[in-house]
Amino acid sequence: MCQFVKYLSVFLLLSAASCAPNITEHGNKIADRDLAKLRINGTKQILVPEIIGPPTLVSQVEDQERWYYISYERKRYPLRYPTFSRHDIIELSFKEQRLVNLKKYDLDDLEQIAFVPNRRYTNTRSPNFWQQLLRNIGRFDGVSDI
Repeated sequence: MCQFVKYLSVFLLLSAASCAPNITEHGNKIADRDLAKLRINGTKQILVPEIIGPPTLVSQVEDQERWYYISYERKRYPLRYPTFSRHDIIELSFKEQRLVNLKKYDLDDLEQIAFVPNRRYTNTRSPNFWQQLLRNIGRFDGVSDI
């Protein structure tokens, strides 16, 4: 009986340890001290990558160029869907090679997109087995490696 209790306690201890979340960080997390170095209408665009690093995404809207720095932290518990515990987006807007605007977005600013199951919109078609087989007939270069 004592042996059974010992094995049961080890099993329960290992089971409880496996319930800890798996935390992963993605993206370019920018420190607040580095953001404080940026000056609106004062920092040149060419200096920004030296201060905070290259952007995750670059967008050109009308006469402004926008740089986005995206980072997030995701927690995944066993037998559950992953959740975002942190999501930061920093948007830098440039006009005439000068920083003109800096915006911060976080987890509260995200919009949830509802997934619609059973609907897939694609304009690609994958060939079936017979189409692949018949397409390859006669596609030999005539040089044999035998």
